[in-house]
Amino acid sequence: MTSRPNPDIANPNAATPSNLHPSVHALDAATVDEIVAAAVSRGGSEALVRDQLLHATVRRSHNPVPVVAPPSSRSGQRQFIQRGSVPIASAPAFRPKNKVSIIGCGQVGLAIAYSLLNRNAVGALALCDIAEEKLIGEAMDLRQGSAFYSRVKIDAASSYDVTADSDLVIITAGTARRPGETRLDLVARNSGIIQRIIPKVLRYSPDAPLCIVSNPADVMTAVAARAAE
Repeated sequence: MTSRPNPDIANPNAATPSNLHPSVHALDAATVDEIVAAAVSRGGSEALVRDQLLHATVRRSHNPVPVVAPPSSRSGQRQFIQRGSVPIASAPAFRPKNKVSIIGCGQVGLAIAYSLLNRNAVGALALCDIAEEKLIGEAMDLRQGSAFYSRVKIDAASSYDVTADSDLVIITAGTARRPGETRLDLVARNSGIIQRIIPKVLRYSPDAPLCIVSNPADVMTAVAARAAE
C-alpha cells in the first residue's frame, strides 16, 4: 500500500482532531523532537525528517467502519462485535490493477512468471497449462514466495476462464525441438497449437495484447495474427 498524505494529520504539533477515529493519533511536539534528534544524531537531515513527520500517514487497508447496531426486533440475529473502539470488519475485496496471463507454463512460462513477480510488475497473475497437476504445484510455490512481495493474486487452471479480463496475455505454449530438428521444423506442430489457443484467449480477453513467445516466434506471431482475425 502506498503512503499518501492524510489531511487530518497535517500538523504534528496539533492535538488529535475530534473528527478522527479513536484509533488514529497525531504526533505531539515532544515525540516529533525526540524522533528528529535521534535521526540527526545518526546523520539524518532535520528538515527532511520534520517534513516526513509533517505528512505522516496512518497505514491501514481501509477507513474504520462504524458500528451499526442491528435491529433489536429480530430475535437471534447475529450481533456486531466490537473490541475497544475499533469494530471488527472485513477488508474490501482485492481488485488488482494489472493482470497478466501466461499460456503454457513450462520452463519459459515459469521464468516469465518469476520475473514479473520479482519486478512487482503485476497485480494479478494467471497461469494456464494442460498439465494441471504440475501447474497447481507451481502456483503454490509462487504463492508461497509472493509473501515477500507486494500483494499479488495468483490463479492457475487448465481452463481458459482463469485468464478472463487480462491486460496482457503471454503465450509460450508449444512443443520443444527434438534432436536434429531446426526451428522451422516446429512450424507444423506449433502452428496448430497456436490456432487452437488464440480463439480461447480472445473469448475471455478480447482487448488484451498478445505476446507470442512460442517457437519459431516470428512465424507463430503471423499465425496468431491470422487466427485472431
